[in-house]
Amino acid sequence: RIHRFRDEPRSQLQTEDARAKGRTEKTFNAPIMRDIEPVLSSLLKLLRPGMPKVVPDQWRKFQHDDLLKQLAEDNPIAYSPHRDRPAAERRSLMHQELREGFITVVSC
Repeated sequence: RIHRFRDEPRSQLQTEDARAKGRTEKTFNAPIMRDIEPVLSSLLKLLRPGMPKVVPDQWRKFQHDDLLKQLAEDNPIAYSPHRDRPAAERRSLMHQELREGFITVVSC
């Protein structure tokens, strides 16, 4: 059986059998990570997607701004680039832009 670890790191660990025989077993010193909560919360804030704060009260701005109200409603949109090209080519270009994560549309 292994003796209980203490908070301080130890370079050697004695088992009951080894102590009876007068031998010691070497172990690796692993640093104990304390106070990991602040580190994890700051990492989660970096990884969590969200709107950056650019106005002091975002919710009030969202509720009362006319442009944001219009954009929040369901509106038809149109794919506006490449109007001079055939429909099949425009469709393939639109799919390509969607895969890249950026597309230009206009509200009708």
